[in-house]
Formats: sequence, C-alpha cells, structure tokens
Amino acid sequence: MFYELLKFLFPNLAMGTYFRIFGYTSVRVPCALACAFITSLLIGPAIIRRLIRLKAGQPIKQFKTAEFNIHQHKHGTPTMGGIIILFSTTLAVLLFCDPGNSYVWMTLLMMLGAGALGFADDYKKVALKDNKGVSAKTKLIVQTLLGLLLGVFLYLGHSHTAYGPLLLENADILNRPAFVAEMQKGKTPLGDTLRAQLPLNLVQRLDAFDGSPEAANQVLPVLLKELNTVIQGKALYDPQMYQGIALTDEARERLESYRLEQQMEPGKERPESGRLEPPAIPSTRLNRYLLESAYPTLVAHNKVVRGDAYLLVPFFKNVYPYMGVLFIFWVAFVLVSSSNAVNLTDGLDGLAISTVITVSLPYLMIAYLVSRFDFASYLYVPHIPQAGELSVFMAAMLGSALGFLWFNSHPAEVFMGDTGSLALGAAIGAVAVLTKHEILLILIGGIFVIEAFSVVLQIASYRLRGKRILLMSPLHNHFVKKGVNEAKIISRFFIFATILAMAGLSTLKLR
Repeated sequence: MFYELLKFLFPNLAMGTYFRIFGYTSVRVPCALACAFITSLLIGPAIIRRLIRLKAGQPIKQFKTAEFNIHQHKHGTPTMGGIIILFSTTLAVLLFCDPGNSYVWMTLLMMLGAGALGFADDYKKVALKDNKGVSAKTKLIVQTLLGLLLGVFLYLGHSHTAYGPLLLENADILNRPAFVAEMQKGKTPLGDTLRAQLPLNLVQRLDAFDGSPEAANQVLPVLLKELNTVIQGKALYDPQMYQGIALTDEARERLESYRLEQQMEPGKERPESGRLEPPAIPSTRLNRYLLESAYPTLVAHNKVVRGDAYLLVPFFKNVYPYMGVLFIFWVAFVLVSSSNAVNLTDGLDGLAISTVITVSLPYLMIAYLVSRFDFASYLYVPHIPQAGELSVFMAAMLGSALGFLWFNSHPAEVFMGDTGSLALGAAIGAVAVLTKHEILLILIGGIFVIEAFSVVLQIASYRLRGKRILLMSPLHNHFVKKGVNEAKIISRFFIFATILAMAGLSTLKLR
C-alpha cells in the first residue's frame, strides 16, 4: 500500500532507484516485521494504561474446589491486550502488502473477524461483569462461519495452482524409447531445436541410440537433466515450429500471459501485479505445456486445477486427493481448531505468544517458498504465486507478537485475552490453508495441538472413567499443579515448540 500510494502521489520519485526496492517481497518482509514491532512497542504502554483506567482486569475463574484456584494471583492484570497485536499487524499489512492480493485480504478478514469475536467475549467479561462471556455455542458458530467463508473463497476461486513439479521426471515420460528417439536429428523441428541446446557428448549418445528400452533407460536420466535446464530458459515457442500442433488449454493461456509479459520493457512494472519483481511464473511452465502439446502421447499431462479443493499430503510428492465440496468444511475445521487451540494455550505469561512466534516464522518461510516457482519445483510442493504476500503478512504478525511479548513476558503487564488468542489462531489457520500446508500445522504448531488434545483427553477420561489423567488441564496447568516454576514451564514449552517448528520445516524436502 505504501508503495502504491507513493506511485500515485509521486510517480517519478517512486520509480527512482531508492524506492523501487519496495516492490520486492524480500524487502517488504523485514519492513513489515520492523513496523509491527515498533508500533506495538509505541502503542503498548498507552493501551495498557487505558485498560488499567477502565479497570479491564482479567477475571479469573473461581473453582469450587480450592486446589484448582492456581491463578488467583493474576486477578486484575489488564486483559484485551490483543488490541495491540491486531492494530500493529493491520497497520503493517496495509502499509507493506500488495492491496491487489486477495489472499492477504482474506487472511486479514479471518484475523479481524475472530478478533472481534474475542473482543466481544472479553468485553462481556470485563465491562459487563459477565464471567461467562460469549457462549461457547456462539463462538463456535461465528468461527465456523468464518472458516466456511474462507473455504468457499478457495473452492470457487480460479487460482492456477500447480500441483506437482513442472520439470520433467522419469515418471512423466510415457514411452521412453519413443521420447529418446524424438531427440535424434531430423525427427521433428522441435526435437532439433532441443537437440541443438544439448551437450555434445549427449548428442553423440542420442545419435548412437538403437531404439531399445535398455538403451533408453540408460540415456534418459542424462537427457532429462539437460532438457530441464533448457526448459527453464527462454520460451521454446515458435509459430512455424508449432504449426499444425494443437496446443492444450493451459499452453494457450500461459502463452498469452507470456506474450503480455514480453511486451513490457525491462524495468517497467507488469500490469497484472504492479510489482517490480520478475514474473512469478517464468517460462518453465510455458515450456512444460508446450512439450505436452507437442508430445501428447509421450509426456504426461501436468496436473493443474482451478480452485484449491486438493489436499497436500506431507511426505508424498504426487499425492493430491481431491476433496470436492468437502474441502469447504475441511477449511472450516482447520480454522476453528487452530483458533481454539491457541486460545487454550493462553494460560501462562508469554506462553501462547511465544508459541505463536515459533509457528509464524516457519509459515513465513513456507509462504515465500511456495510462491517461488524454483523453490516449489525443487521441494515438490504446489506453486502458489499469490502466497508470496502472505510472507509479508506473517512477518507483520511476527513483529507484533515480538512486541507484545515485551509486555506479556513473565510477570505479565497485560494479557492478550480472547481478543488476541482467537485472532492469532485464525490467522495461522488461514495461512496454513492458503499455502496448502495445513496438515503440517499439526507438527509445526505441535504445542497448540498437545494443549488442545490434553483438554479433550481430560474431559473424555473424566466422563467415561470418572478419573482425570492430568492434575489439571490444559497441560501447562498440570505442571503448575506439580509445583514447577511458571517461568521454567514457559521456557521449556518454548524450547519444545521451536524444535517442533524446525522439524516441520525439515519435512518439506521429505517427499
């Protein structure tokens, strides 16, 4: 937004050497982080003082059994501090995210929608002295509606998300001897064009190819490696060469986009995005589609879908089960689960926000990786060009979380309340879904999962057996009851959360 405003007000200045850097995601990520962090530090003290004057102290639930009243010493600490997070994140997002990116607006809507729900709950508890706040049923309904909205947005969307690598692999070649034979001299104009860009020793091996499956299996790995280098270069399209060849729908559509990009002079902005970065989808995708058109019986059709009703399964590079309309409900489930899991984790000073930090950084990196064709192809993950702006969003949320931790660290000056916890959980769930890595959230956000699961197990055990498996749920309260120092619990949970986050990132290449 800042760069777009600058271009509108001072077009010549915006195109100058200095300000052009704001067109790059790699620059806007640290800018958003710094902006959110500094903003939260600046507004934090004023909001805390205001909450104290309003007597917006955290109401601590009073249990009938005295042994469960373990947090009474926190009574009166200002709550609703999530306002600091929401304001800082929103400001940084509006300043540094691309206003034309629908993924950013949907994530912001999920965060602010859940934040408004949390604010209503905190307001009823604090201002209206209603300890029950918003009913659990109402919370669930509102969260589900937000999740369904995001699910419908993706299901009915027209994103050209590429599932599977666009580079050639052994499995993509349907007839290996015939494909190798196509690269021999004089077979086809396209084959001759490709052959001219191959190393001399490989050309000699192609000339000596006798058509046998054994020989094809020997030369194919080397051939594919060199062809992948070729198709990552300039576009292979030539009107005369492809005369008489029926282009696939994907090839025609990508060709038109490529022509539009080529009309732009170097250094000028692309009209469809307004950004100064290189095209998000290079000519590799066009070249892959061209090869599929030229060799329909030899090169497998790359799976590309409109919409995102496909599920990415970790550890499998070509397993994308189609969920159909159930995908909408799956998205709602992820959003509701993530939002409530963060809310359940918010019980000790700095525990929830420090865990949010460990989750935000991996998803910042994932959003950036899936938006880049080269990284997505290397990691065998869906290529989602629109997700690049989500890395800026996550940087803003990370910065505001770091700033809030400044005030929320033990002993806490302010609590985030449901205003912050529900909003942060919804934002994390939305980004996980939009980057197609929602299943990985189970590992990266393992602390949230464990905390939520501990509550489920505790309730189930008590209702079925009449016994509790924990001294008190969620899990962090179990350790408090055991007499472990609060600061030590928070530190150990943070260490474990960091390990889980790094483990989740490391799985990206395990396909």
